[in-house]
Formats: sequence, C-alpha cells, structure tokens
Amino acid sequence: MPVIQIGNIVQQLKDLKKQGFWVAGADMDGEPYTKANLTGPLVLVIGAEGKGLGRLVKENCDIIVSLPMQGGVNSLNAAAAGAVLMYEVVRQRGQEAAKMREWLIVDGYNVINNWNDFKKIRSENLEHARDLLREKIAEYVAFKGYLGLVVFDAQEVQGSSEEENYGAVTVIYTDEGETADSWIERKTYELNRNGDKVFVVTSDYAEQINILGSGAYRISAREFREEYKRDKKQIEEKVHASAGGLGRNELGGRLHEHVRAHFEKLRRR
Repeated sequence: MPVIQIGNIVQQLKDLKKQGFWVAGADMDGEPYTKANLTGPLVLVIGAEGKGLGRLVKENCDIIVSLPMQGGVNSLNAAAAGAVLMYEVVRQRGQEAAKMREWLIVDGYNVINNWNDFKKIRSENLEHARDLLREKIAEYVAFKGYLGLVVFDAQEVQGSSEEENYGAVTVIYTDEGETADSWIERKTYELNRNGDKVFVVTSDYAEQINILGSGAYRISAREFREEYKRDKKQIEEKVHASAGGLGRNELGGRLHEHVRAHFEKLRRR
C-alpha cells in the first residue's frame, strides 16, 4: 500500500472533497460506524492516539463515526481502529455490489453535435435527431442491461424541466438556465453515493474531469459511437440466431420482452 506524507491535512481534505470524495473522521462522539454509509469515494481520517482529531480536521469531515466499546476500554489504538473501519468499508461495498445498478447517462446535444450521423438530421429537424438518439440509446441499454438517462439542456427547449419515460430510458429536459453538464454532474454524484455504477457519454473536457472526480466512468461521443456499432452487430447476430429456432432454455427463451422487441426492431431494418 502506498504511503504518502502530506503537509497540511486540512487543505488536503478540502482538495479531495472538491474531487468528489466523502470524508469520514473517527472520533468517540460520532455515530456508530456500522450505521454510516461508507460505500462511495471515501477518505478515512484516524486521529492521533490520545488526542483524537484536531478541531479543524473534524470541522472538515462530512461525517464522524465511532467504534462503540464495552467494559473499561474506551478506544482502540489508531492501527486497530483503522483496520476495523477499512473492513467495514469493504463489507458495505461488497453488499452494495450485489445490488448495484448500472447507468448510462448521455449528454444528448453533445452526442448529436459530435456524431456525423446526426449533422444533416439536426439541421433539418432537431426533434427528429433527439428521437433518433433516444432510440439508439434504448437499443444499447436493452442489450447491456443498463438504465439510461438522455439529458438535453434548455438551450434548445425553453421552459421548466421535464421527464419522459421510454422503458429503461428516461429523457430529461433541464430547467431553463441549467446546463446538461451541471445536471449530469449532480446526478452522477447522487448515483455514485448510492453505490451505483455510472457511465457518462460526453466529449466535453471540463465535464469529463468532473465526472472522473465523482467516481463515474466517462466515454467520449466518438468512443461511444464505435462501441454502439460493435454492439449493434452483436445484437443483429443474436437476433439471427434467435430466429433460427433456439429452444425455450436458450437465448430466445431467456430474453426479457422489451429486449426481444428491440432485437426484432433491429432485424427488420
């Protein structure tokens, strides 16, 4: 395990929080550590033996956790406390992984503006370009088993925020004045804190940096186009195999109805 010596721990904690980390400090007056959510990007701060956490360090922690003791012992040494807390982090993350959902969040206009497929369509009919992107994302998430969010900001559609649900894909129109970037960053952080795995499709460099800081995975519009084309080929191959008479216990019998519907739609194109 790498060991790094730092000068100013308070400033270091502030920098890490800006990058999306949640800071948990260990102190006797905190909540029991088993009741705290330790599943997201996390910094554990263990105080000095005897003195505990300093005032400024404690003020820069997002949560304070304690290790309840019994008998005449009121605390563990720093190494033991750190080991107990790190074990709890691993335990909670193991539980979360078993129920973890996977999300694909797409910056809609960023993809439309970066895919050559959409250039002519956008100039003629922006609404049609949005619908076509939604259909492609629906095919992709059905194949991958993801939940999809396609986000369009208010630069093209004025008014209050709206949500439109299409099976596993939800289309978001942000509030007037709110960018898709800010909405995506906020949602990514929220999903990540819940223990979900998040992939964000955007070619916006500043947004990519913020996404990586929040613990999500970023995919550029170009990379996503190539992956979509590869997966679409696999979809078509599986549709063809399914049409060839697979039994109930093979692929055709195991697919969910909405996935089969997407496959059939692709086959007919």
